[in-house]
Amino acid sequence: MEIRLGLLGLGYQTRTATGELLDRRRITQLAELRASELFGVGGLGLELALRFDTDLGLTRAAQDGEVLGFELRAAAVTWRGALPGLDLALGRQLVLDELGFLALDGLRAELGLPFGLTARLQAGLSVRDQGWLGEGLLELDGVEGDDTPAPVLGVGLGYRREELAVGVDYRRVALWTDGWPLWEERLSGHLSARLFERRLALDAAGIFDLLQDRWERAWLEAGWRLPWAPEAGLRLEAAGLMARPLFAGDSIFNFFSPETFYEARVAVGASPEALGLALRAAYHRRLYAQGGAVDGLGLDGRWLRPPLRLGLAFDFEDGAAGRRWLLMPSLRWRGLQERLELEARLLLMQALDPRVEGLSALTLGGSAGAAWRLGEVPRLLLTLELNGNRVSPLQARVLLVLDLGLSLGPTGVRF
Repeated sequence: MEIRLGLLGLGYQTRTATGELLDRRRITQLAELRASELFGVGGLGLELALRFDTDLGLTRAAQDGEVLGFELRAAAVTWRGALPGLDLALGRQLVLDELGFLALDGLRAELGLPFGLTARLQAGLSVRDQGWLGEGLLELDGVEGDDTPAPVLGVGLGYRREELAVGVDYRRVALWTDGWPLWEERLSGHLSARLFERRLALDAAGIFDLLQDRWERAWLEAGWRLPWAPEAGLRLEAAGLMARPLFAGDSIFNFFSPETFYEARVAVGASPEALGLALRAAYHRRLYAQGGAVDGLGLDGRWLRPPLRLGLAFDFEDGAAGRRWLLMPSLRWRGLQERLELEARLLLMQALDPRVEGLSALTLGGSAGAAWRLGEVPRLLLTLELNGNRVSPLQARVLLVLDLGLSLGPTGVRF
């Protein structure tokens, strides 16, 4: 049995669209439990994850110490090897796959088939924020949800053999109301291959929205490790991306764009181990469906000599979305037998918007953090951030995390 506890404190200021400066202070407690061989049955296990939020500075009137809620993030019984090659999970689960994020109350099954094939099944109800012990992690402040049941059905088929992996997944979510309207119906596919003794890497994926009859996102990446001067670690990269506007439940795992765009990127990198360096330069061109283009250049360098790591990143864009450049040096030190880690970053950025003069500004920011490892798992982390410009005045953020873990077993208690 394993128990993991986390305590996270967060304090920051944010400015609303009306210009009001709001204070946010929140304490979050996380608890996870994993048990195996329940009742002495091999392969039978339990996974439980809880979250408690206490807000000390809300965007609405509230009493200090008000308890926002209790969330059951996961509570599932698992059975690995129920049948040869079959893994089962029944209960509340958090799923993140090619189709995005899903909180599910139901059954998830994965079956290993001959010839490297794998079949997957998901069936149950989507967890909604206002439902019983709802999952509200991805809801914005002030957003009102409901408790309408939403049946979910997902199936997938994958193939993996040595350096090749390919798969197809389908998901259908319906709102349980008159007429059973579909909420989501997506189809995705992915391919990953490593060829010529892993010198050539290919990765591709796409998501097709069957309701809208259109592609939501699609991308292709290729990387080639050059055989010349292997000690220099030379590498060429190329990538293409198509994406539509996305601001949904899984948007924190992707990005938000005001309109559909297409992007091509090429990069070259070198990582000579003898020098402890890692260097990379990239160029990208982005075309918007509504017209206009953006050209960008990115440079990144890191120098590693334990216990010290220095980094410098530079990014520049110019085109339809205006002009922007960013410079960010960083420093990290690790010592005291790997128990203490200190990190600092400085951010200097300028954005020039040709359409809205008031949004053109120079931003200066920085952050500093410290992490102290108390044992094999437990650790304490503290991060301080500060940034601002003439458009958005100085803002501060403080993040404190206490991460604890212990294991109970035949060998006793282990932290």
